[in-house]
Amino acid sequence: MKGKGKGKGSWKKLGQLAVLFLCCCCFLAGFFGCSLTSQEIPSVRKRSTRLLKSIDAEERKYEILSSGESGDDSITSIPFQVLSWRPRTVYFPKFATSEQCESIIDMAKQKLKPSNLALREGETEESTKGVRTSSGMFISAAEDKTGVLDFIEEKIARATMIPRKHGEEFNILRYEVGQKYNSHYDAFNPAEYGPQKSQRVASFLLYLSDVEEGGETIFPFENGNIDTDYDFVKCTGLKVKPRRGDGLLFYSLFLNGTIDPASLHGSCPVIKGEKWVATKWIRNEEQNMTSVAAQCYNKAMISITRGLPGPYRWQDKHQTVLLDKQKPSHKIVCHNQRSTRGQPIKKQEMYPQNVDLPSLLPKNKKKPYPIPIKEIQRIARAEKKLAEMGVEKQLEPPKNGLLVPELIPVAHDVLNAWKDLIKGLAQLLHVIPVYACSECPGVHVAETGHQIQDCHGPSSAKRRGFHSWVKASINDVLLPIDCYHLFDPFGRRIKHETRFDYDRIPAVVELCIQAGVDLPGYPSRRRTRPIRMIGKKVIDRGGFLAEPKPSHPGDSSSPLVDFDTHGAMSRFQPPRALDVPTIAQETMDASEKVTHGVRRLMAKYSVKACGYCSEVHVGPWGHNAKLCGEFKHQWRDGKHGWQDAIADEVFPPNYVWHVRDLRGPPLRTALKRFYGKAPAVVEVCMQAGARVPERYKPMMRLDIVLPDSDEAGLVA
Repeated sequence: MKGKGKGKGSWKKLGQLAVLFLCCCCFLAGFFGCSLTSQEIPSVRKRSTRLLKSIDAEERKYEILSSGESGDDSITSIPFQVLSWRPRTVYFPKFATSEQCESIIDMAKQKLKPSNLALREGETEESTKGVRTSSGMFISAAEDKTGVLDFIEEKIARATMIPRKHGEEFNILRYEVGQKYNSHYDAFNPAEYGPQKSQRVASFLLYLSDVEEGGETIFPFENGNIDTDYDFVKCTGLKVKPRRGDGLLFYSLFLNGTIDPASLHGSCPVIKGEKWVATKWIRNEEQNMTSVAAQCYNKAMISITRGLPGPYRWQDKHQTVLLDKQKPSHKIVCHNQRSTRGQPIKKQEMYPQNVDLPSLLPKNKKKPYPIPIKEIQRIARAEKKLAEMGVEKQLEPPKNGLLVPELIPVAHDVLNAWKDLIKGLAQLLHVIPVYACSECPGVHVAETGHQIQDCHGPSSAKRRGFHSWVKASINDVLLPIDCYHLFDPFGRRIKHETRFDYDRIPAVVELCIQAGVDLPGYPSRRRTRPIRMIGKKVIDRGGFLAEPKPSHPGDSSSPLVDFDTHGAMSRFQPPRALDVPTIAQETMDASEKVTHGVRRLMAKYSVKACGYCSEVHVGPWGHNAKLCGEFKHQWRDGKHGWQDAIADEVFPPNYVWHVRDLRGPPLRTALKRFYGKAPAVVEVCMQAGARVPERYKPMMRLDIVLPDSDEAGLVA
């Protein structure tokens, strides 16, 4: 009992000591904490509760805030007024002086030219003339010797808090009586203009003159009041009257980078007076190119990339370049690229050789997308948002069902060249030996088949990869890519049950028909009114018309006989020996014309291809026939995996091994890496005496000396 009482007292004393220790700690913490919070930090400036001081309306003078460390009082204080939050629109009164505005006008008067528009994807000239009727000119701040534009550009950077390098050149515009600019977006929609390296985030308008009547800047969709019946001409919505020296800033993009539909804006017609305005477009990335020859460069790039697919064609008319002033030549050097002067030029760049052979796509994977999947998803999200807001999709020919007039002659040329290609190739196959493998798509142009072990047929393992050669036909050289013929590409989709109600014709022929060629027996609906779409839904297609019954392509009287490879060998007799080189050259030219023509047509007209098999469909969306038997077709119930097609899927090159001597020894696996390849049509025509186009020579490896089998292992 005594032991317990003694222990209890010791614990009680220990508890008192712990309480005393905790009290001391709390006292010390409170003492030092109060001393710290009571200290003032003189180096930190107290934040002002107002960003802008009040303005005396009578005197209309702005109080100058305390200048910063730079001492630049003229730019430190920039009064502003928020006009709207949708779109984000800010008004800057007295942004520039009258003298500065007059200086800019005097500088631009002698250099004005008719204003133009940015070309949409696939366009070679403006198709919306009359939308913008003003005159203007481009000038950078560095080109202004007075320094006014440099001051204005610096002030815009301070007001927007965006560095100057993100701005494009100034666009000085003049609107005379009756001139206008219909409602439009400053940001470029990738669905219409193709992928953009950078996007216009905001626009700053500096009004250089007063307008007595008219000339207002309008925002018809202010506060999200989107009218689906708006004709892009009426002057409705938020209006900003031009006043000399005042500035207007509005943002074209949301914070997530998508286009704000409410940023649609335009310029009303000038009724009385004259309107001058300086426009500064601000992008989300630095603009490294500055030039005095932007228009010439854009025209050159448009002509160079005219035959490429739409997403890869030059579209941005406000990209600029710098002329190489050290040489009197007309060479154009991009400012964001290093100059090659003084640098050694690689021999491979001057004379390309040993180009990699085309690789075979794996059958257990889907084909790569021509456009990156992230770009496709971004465009789809933007279109979905517009559809949710009820904004109608702006479609241009032929996306709206109308023909493109300038491509109709191209379609006729392609169809005629396709006819000449079939005829010439059928004649050449009578005199040029061509073999095809009975187990795989392999083709070889020579007196005997090659001995390269690259066969992947069903029974190739028994033959150790050697091919089983048989006499080739025209379909082995010119691969038949057929598709369904559609009377109305925007009509009802082809179902699996109705697939026999449609003709199957060559895809090249179907592409030409939809581009404007009228072929008897294969009618096509020619619309006079465009279709209308909201998102993926067609809201007005002009109704459905009864489709004519399909014709019979196998009939000898069918107009398709001359454009089909079926039976072509029997229709044409072997040519004379003297005529073979001429026929070969004409066939080669026809093949090149078809290749370039198909690329031009596909840059505008939609063509879909299955990502797993060779099926092709000419139209805005694919059919629903369940005919795909390739990789994982069971998971898709036999449906095709449609994606945008490329020219090689409509007109396949069908690469074959290049042979230097038809009667020489057969090609062997040991020397496989020394051989080149060429398209089958090119190889046949070359062996018949035609000239080889320059773009095929690097892959054919014409300048490589073939070693003997014993020397092959010694070659580095």
